[in-house]
Amino acid sequence: MKKNLVLVITLCMAVIVCMGVFAYLLKENTSKRGSAEPRLFGATYMTRNNPFFEELHEGIKEVVEENGDILIARDPQQNQERQNQQILDMLDEGIEVLFLNPVDWESVFPALEACKAANVPVINVDTVVKDTEYVVSIIETDNYQAGVECAKDLINRLPNRRDSHH
Repeated sequence: MKKNLVLVITLCMAVIVCMGVFAYLLKENTSKRGSAEPRLFGATYMTRNNPFFEELHEGIKEVVEENGDILIARDPQQNQERQNQQILDMLDEGIEVLFLNPVDWESVFPALEACKAANVPVINVDTVVKDTEYVVSIIETDNYQAGVECAKDLINRLPNRRDSHH
């Protein structure tokens, strides 16, 4: 199956942004910690039963592991209560940064509060949370522009395309 160009571009941009955020966070954490131990990152996506989130996860994981750190991920399977509990569990496991794609942009608030209380920065991915003051970075897809690009690509691929209307 061919990958959609828009998806690939979106993923590349997300990984580039993540790398910049990582560099900042790692610099900050290294200067504060003074330890060479691997850092623990957490990630939770509304579902892992979607190729977009699987590709996004693999990109984040690659960058984390290249820095000698560890990424743990949870799949709430479209259940916000489960996602909130999984975030609390990851905080108990000692994550230092959380990548978050919320199931519900409003009902994730208790987990955001818990991250703030634990001094764990949240990087909000794809679906923006309502309370953006609780996140350090937002990486989101411009779905309208993605639709425009997909439509242009589809038109260009149509057989026997004619410009008879112009």
